[in-house]
Parts: sequence; C-alpha cells; structure tokens
Amino acid sequence: MHNKILLSCWLVFWAASLQAETLSAKLDWANKERQSFVVNGIVDTVNVTAGMLLPKAATIATLEQTSFALTIKKMQAQIDQLEPQLFDAKLELDRAQELFDRTVLSEIELQKLDVIYKGLLAKKAAAQTDLRLAQYQQQKSILRTAEPVRVIDVKLQRGDVLNVYTQAEKYIALASVSSMLVSANISLPTALKIKNKTDFSVLIADKKYSAKMNTLSRVEASSQYRLLLKVELPESVNVLAGMDVEIAY
Repeated sequence: MHNKILLSCWLVFWAASLQAETLSAKLDWANKERQSFVVNGIVDTVNVTAGMLLPKAATIATLEQTSFALTIKKMQAQIDQLEPQLFDAKLELDRAQELFDRTVLSEIELQKLDVIYKGLLAKKAAAQTDLRLAQYQQQKSILRTAEPVRVIDVKLQRGDVLNVYTQAEKYIALASVSSMLVSANISLPTALKIKNKTDFSVLIADKKYSAKMNTLSRVEASSQYRLLLKVELPESVNVLAGMDVEIAY
C-alpha cells in the first residue's frame, strides 16, 4: 500500500514536470512603420481608418493633385518648345560646318552657332531635370502600401496643410499583417533558463502558435529582463496589440 502511494506521488510529480512552464505576455505590433508625405501640399483624401487590413499597392492617402499636374504640364511645355529650336539650330550648325569646311565661313561664325546649339541643349537638359523632379513629387503625393499591412493609427485628415513644419506630425502608422511580437518581463532565473531557446509556443485566443526568439535584453534600472518573440499568424486571425497571451517554455 505504501509503495502504491509513493508510485502515485511520483507519477503526479513526473506528469507535472512534463508540463511546460508558462509566462504571461502581451501582443505588440511587428514591423511598424509610419507612412507620411515628403512633399508639400494639401491632403485631398484619406482612405483608411485604424484597424483596416490593406493589400499590397493599396492607396492610403493623396494630396491635392492640381499643382503637381500643372507643374508637370509646364515643364513638358518647355521641352516641347525647345524641340523645334534645337532642330533649327542643328540644321544651321550643320550648314555652317559645311561652309567652314569649304573655307566660305569663318571659324568665329561657326563657333557662334555652336554656342547657340549647345545652349539650347543645356536648356533642354535642365527642363528635363525639372520634369523628372515634378514627376517624382507627384509620385510622392500618393501614399501606397508596399506590402499587406494593418492600419494601427491615423494622424492625417482631409484638408491638412503639409509643409516642413507639419509633415512630421502627420502620418499613418502601419504594421505587419502576418507577424506580431510577444513581449514579457521576466526574472533573471527565467532568463537564464530560456536564453538558449529558439522555439517557443504561444497561446493566442485559445490557439497555439509557434514563435521564435527575437530579443532578450535587460530592462534599464531594473532587475528584470524583457523577452521579445516573433510569431507568424494567418491573416484571418483578428488580433490587436495589448492582448494578453501566454508563452510556454
């Protein structure tokens, strides 16, 4: 009878030792970034709200396009105006070269026409540079997603005037759709236990997911350590930063 009791106690202890220890943790956003305009203008549309899931290449917001379109049109008109002038100047230069070769025209006259032609070429090059800059600015006046993302904060609204003083305050915060961070503050003994682990199990909304070690660092002015894991989640899983989760180790 005594042996049976000892065996039962040992089995209970053995079963308990097989169960993984757990840590209370919280979810946080991964791959956070701020999308903001780098050109001046007036916000025309904001197409997102916090919590939205967006596919790749989705339009987030746009600036009023009139000024950008007018600048591009102006630069293109300058180039178009220079084209016939360049054509005529090249014809004149070629004729002058022929006359010079036949010693009918002086070198000074030839050089004058060459200077005119090269001056027009320089004007065209400058106008083309201005056109490319205008096209770049128009491109930057439309914010698009580079990959599937979740909108986590919107600090931008229609009518906002953007310039060097306001651009930093006006943005849309995005985060990864499929990746999340799991964070927990842990003691030194726990940190020593898990410092060499790479794979973890995380319980999120009653479902288990595999997670990888991201960082383990000491919390400043504290005896605790901060554990960060990265977990990949299906896009269909609706989770938010701040949710309580459990880490098994």
